[in-house]
Amino acid sequence: MSTRSIAVRLRAEVTDFNREISSAASSLDQVVKKSGEGERAADTFAGRVAQSARLQRQEWTTVGSTLVGVGAAVTGLGAAVLHTGIQYNTLRQTATAGLTTMLGSAEAAAAQMDRLDHFASTSPFARQVWITAQQQLIGFGVEAGRVIPILDGVQDAVAAVGGSNSDIESIVYALAQMQSQGRLTGQTLNQVGQYGIDMATILGEQMGVSGQEIRNMAMKPGGIPVEQIWDPLVAGLNENFGGAAANVRETFEGAVDRVKAAWRDLSATIAAPLVDPEGGGALITWLNSLADAMRLFMRLPDGLIQTGAALTGLGGVATLTAGSLLLAVPRIVEFRTSLETLARSFPVWSRAIGGFTGAIARLAGVGVVIAGVTAAVGALSAAVHDPGIPRDTGRYCAIDAAHLPRWRRPGQPSDGPNLLPDGYVGIRPSDHRVKQSRRGLGAVG
Repeated sequence: MSTRSIAVRLRAEVTDFNREISSAASSLDQVVKKSGEGERAADTFAGRVAQSARLQRQEWTTVGSTLVGVGAAVTGLGAAVLHTGIQYNTLRQTATAGLTTMLGSAEAAAAQMDRLDHFASTSPFARQVWITAQQQLIGFGVEAGRVIPILDGVQDAVAAVGGSNSDIESIVYALAQMQSQGRLTGQTLNQVGQYGIDMATILGEQMGVSGQEIRNMAMKPGGIPVEQIWDPLVAGLNENFGGAAANVRETFEGAVDRVKAAWRDLSATIAAPLVDPEGGGALITWLNSLADAMRLFMRLPDGLIQTGAALTGLGGVATLTAGSLLLAVPRIVEFRTSLETLARSFPVWSRAIGGFTGAIARLAGVGVVIAGVTAAVGALSAAVHDPGIPRDTGRYCAIDAAHLPRWRRPGQPSDGPNLLPDGYVGIRPSDHRVKQSRRGLGAVG
């Protein structure tokens, strides 16, 4: 029963395939008949494709244009993905390399980046901002363990006051400067206060004093030691603004930012084989190989490198010229055919069209002649300016006076004086077949 069912199904599939092939063949036969050109449908597959492309040009153009449009869109999307992914992974590579130096080991750097990734994956702000902020804080001396809590407090505060990525960058930079100076000053309070965060009041609440007392202490020459600032600051930011960043995700702007973040992370994953965020990647290996090959090429003699570059340039010019000629010839032929068609349709215009065609031909001939004359003049100029040969622009020069005949005017005795000045002699007639080199000056064998 099973075997019979398989056989029936195979027979049905083959029958359906043959029916579709026959339908396609008959459709092309109908197209050929409707063309009215008196030809028959081709027998081979390639021939039928070529015949269909010629007779159904509009349909082929429509389908081809659609496919090209779809392909261009997909290719553009892929290029955007790779650009975003490579750009972000490059930033990750740079940040990881910097952390390796600052933290002392690749393992510590990788662990810190993992903590940052976990934090940034739920943040409504751009991950690039957090990578840069972490680099600044650690670079200015903040302990790695304090970085993520500080960034979390900053993002809640900025989200609460409706700030942006640039606000986070400025606030983190002010806090990093505070760490580098080793104390909290009035300048830092003013810098952070510009973005709607009353840092003095927040610290005062945590330290049991008023905000004004914090300002007064910060204004003193020694300020407030930075070691006394970080813990109260982080606790105060969380107490006053905790959860504000999570609320941003429920807004339209927050949703758009999350889509951008997801797009960036997806792009980074796709581009990882080319540029690995942890270091290396196929694209980096290929670029390094290319750089090594270029260095090897530079070891060749300078003359050989320059000759190769010149030949490459000439090859490009020759290819461009040949391509332009191939494009121009069919158009010229088509133009001339159109003129002849107009001449047959309007006999009155035939003489004018013929004259126009002849003028174009003559102009083309003049162009060829000008090109030939230009080449000849160039060759003569090169010969005249060739160094190492005595010359006089008003007379001819030769090589050896001892073995060449003397020059004389026509009718002058052969033992007459040499007409050429010292250092100049005649050209050997047997070598150059010179019978008369200038008007009034002849060579005697």
